[in-house]
Amino acid sequence: MPKKKIKVLNIVGWGRSGSTVLGNVLGEIDGFFFGGEIRNVWNRVLIENRQCGCTKPIKECDFWSKVFDDAFGGFEVVDPKAMQVLLKSYTRTRHLPLLFLPNSKKYFKNKLNEYLANLEKLFQSISDISGSRVIIDSSKSASYSLMLSLIDNIDLHVIHLIRDSRGVAYSRLKTKFHQEDKQVIEMKKMSSFNNSIMWDVRNFATELLWHKFPERYIRIKYEDFASMPEEVLKTILEAVGEESKHLPFVSKNTVKLNANHAVWGNPSRFQTGLVELKLDEEWKRKMHMRDKIIATMLTWPLLLKYGYC
Repeated sequence: MPKKKIKVLNIVGWGRSGSTVLGNVLGEIDGFFFGGEIRNVWNRVLIENRQCGCTKPIKECDFWSKVFDDAFGGFEVVDPKAMQVLLKSYTRTRHLPLLFLPNSKKYFKNKLNEYLANLEKLFQSISDISGSRVIIDSSKSASYSLMLSLIDNIDLHVIHLIRDSRGVAYSRLKTKFHQEDKQVIEMKKMSSFNNSIMWDVRNFATELLWHKFPERYIRIKYEDFASMPEEVLKTILEAVGEESKHLPFVSKNTVKLNANHAVWGNPSRFQTGLVELKLDEEWKRKMHMRDKIIATMLTWPLLLKYGYC
């Protein structure tokens, strides 16, 4: 008897939009597992041995040790550099036009046989070791979401998470640090111009790629999730065919988070305990007018479409 397909919720869009928080909250639902940005597993785990969401170096994490033993026979079996080369060769922003060519799925499947085979083994072992029926992957890449759809054993659902481009631009302009393994790391900044172009490209590509598959695609606003998280979670669960009886909220906007095993993502993946979800619209008060104008002018068609202006 063939195994039941693994349901994967892939959060897609542009960064600084709340994907880590959304994934973390979804991961608290019974039968759900939050893996963070799983597309980065080859470099963040096998090459860099970064901190797991549970705060241990990933190669010292019992969960990921069991997953890699089950999937590949250990951490040293798969060539991470080869996996990274394959990933970067077909899933970068400049490769997005290839997604819309005739027979693109066949093209990518032929080119990425080894990568897809290893990814399938990885997801199967995550499902088996965690005992979860649903895996949340917050990798955010539209092209990577197409890769997941090529794996026969995966039942893919895309959560298109969007945030007002001006809020994203403001977040990327600020100097932010996070601590990992006793190191203080500065998070990458980006100009309003570059951020706005990427916001357009990522969101347009995601919508163009998935809007024709309404049974696989749901669009969610960060602002709605931060303001009314329980209602948004119920909407997501209904869209992907899951029950919403037992959600992890202790009050309207407060959720109880346990340690997770996210391989990569925003530093918020380390948050545990009672966490209040708050709408961050500081950009409306503090963003420089020049940056606000740049972001608005470069993204206004999609801002209008998504109801932001």
